[in-house]
Amino acid sequence: TPNARPGSGAWDKGSYEFSGSPVPGVGFSPTSVAFGNQTVGTTSGGQAITLTNTGGATLTISSITITGTNAVDFADTTTCGGTLGAGSNCTITVTFSPLVTGALSASVSVSDNASGSPHTVPLSGTGISGSGITINWGTALQTIDGFGASATSITLNSGMPGTQMDKFFRSDTGLGLSLIRLEILPTTTDCNAWFTTGEGWGYTGTCVTSSTGSVLQGTLATAQGALARASDAKFFATQWSPTGAYKSNGQFNSGGSVIESSGNFTAIAAEIAGGAALIQSNGIPLVAVGPQNEPDLSIAYPSCLYTASNISDLMPYLHTALSGSTEIMVADDETWQNTFFNTAMTNFPGDISLIAAHGYAVTNPSALTITNQTTQHVWMSEDSDANETFYDGSIANALTWAQVIHNYLTNAHVNAWVWWWLSDEQYQGFASSENSTLTDGSGNFAKRAYMTGQWSKFVRPGWHMVSVTNSGPLLVTGFTDSTGLKTAVVVVNTSGSAVSSQIFTVGTSMGSTVTPWITSSALSLAAQSTVAVSGGTFSYTIPASSIVTFYGNTSPATVAVPTGLFVIVM
Repeated sequence: TPNARPGSGAWDKGSYEFSGSPVPGVGFSPTSVAFGNQTVGTTSGGQAITLTNTGGATLTISSITITGTNAVDFADTTTCGGTLGAGSNCTITVTFSPLVTGALSASVSVSDNASGSPHTVPLSGTGISGSGITINWGTALQTIDGFGASATSITLNSGMPGTQMDKFFRSDTGLGLSLIRLEILPTTTDCNAWFTTGEGWGYTGTCVTSSTGSVLQGTLATAQGALARASDAKFFATQWSPTGAYKSNGQFNSGGSVIESSGNFTAIAAEIAGGAALIQSNGIPLVAVGPQNEPDLSIAYPSCLYTASNISDLMPYLHTALSGSTEIMVADDETWQNTFFNTAMTNFPGDISLIAAHGYAVTNPSALTITNQTTQHVWMSEDSDANETFYDGSIANALTWAQVIHNYLTNAHVNAWVWWWLSDEQYQGFASSENSTLTDGSGNFAKRAYMTGQWSKFVRPGWHMVSVTNSGPLLVTGFTDSTGLKTAVVVVNTSGSAVSSQIFTVGTSMGSTVTPWITSSALSLAAQSTVAVSGGTFSYTIPASSIVTFYGNTSPATVAVPTGLFVIVM
């Protein structure tokens, strides 16, 4: 028949080979490896390459080597033996140890019996200068007043739930937020119109009755809860709008411009001072009050336009109304700028203790230029994504914000950094998981909340920042308390690669050990095993895409004396 095969052994063998004998094949995953930046003299974490025999016959491996221009800067280990069965795989692990600065490249080269040998995987990385990071404890920079968020618009009369307050405000078990912003409503009538009737974005809440100035009961209860959990917490308050009678549109609850007159400014100052007194009479110590939230914004919620001249002219009225009960801060404008406070600082610098501005859309700020500045601290008093259409609680989002906080501390030299709302749950936010708060609509904490805790849990009000010598890719800030016994170093690694064996020179200030705390995709402000400090230095591998805080405490140990015992000295 046409398809019959001859019976000769030689012909049979030839036919079998003609139909396709099994052969080995080589596949790699990934097909290239990029290490990113690595400090000269240090070694990266290992990156694994899986070698798979994609064919039907045994793969015979003659050698696995690093080849190419900069082969000496890379190294490999492998689980691969001399042969690899069909469909099987093994691992080649490569590290990068640059000896010089600049872009470096090489290849993993596998010599074998498969077609196309040798098979290669390109390697790349960049050597950068700077073998270590030095914390200069003797070079004090700005005092830190705190890290925090706004507790405005909390409509639960009992305040934020206790478990949430524990997590936000406790420094032993939580994030340790220490700076809380409150809202002053001009009158009980205005407060009721906005919150009790549901006009305030659908909220309903109870307003504290007062002859002048008001505050939400839920906001007040949350402030009290915060203070109970953080005795060193600081509070400040701002008015969002004067009552409608003093505005061009006659409406408290929507935009318009302030109408300046002696009578109006006397009344507005009385509203602010009354609200401040109400808050203080309920046990909340106010550091400062601001006359107007975002004086550059007129929008369909309580808001009001002020000019720089308006703000300046209001200062003597507000100074008189407060009578030294708290300090004055200006001007809480929307985008980090010099426009709204300098006229007041020119005319009434002695009335102003704090300069505040919001950070919206300004991620890499410069220091504000402040006329007649003497002892006035500078606060970034509100920032967020300000996006009400999506929620992103990821580590990528947290790292974006970690860079922003780092930039405000190091470039703008702020004394404080404050988020917008604490929570997106219905009692404060929109319960829709938008991105301007530290939780989603169900109260789950975003990674940016834990990232903030990498500073706020350790760096308490009254600490100060110190200078850092650092030429590498990591973002590093250092802090110490007033005694020099407690210290913290915050490290941000925005790279997708770990920085291995990073050396930190810290002298004796951090003691004999430091404790790393990490926020990453897998960890949320989690303590790790202590690291020994030897000869004034320690080394640590900073995980990819992470924030690490090294905490040191050289305070003398305290011994509690049991109650019920009498100590008799003879």
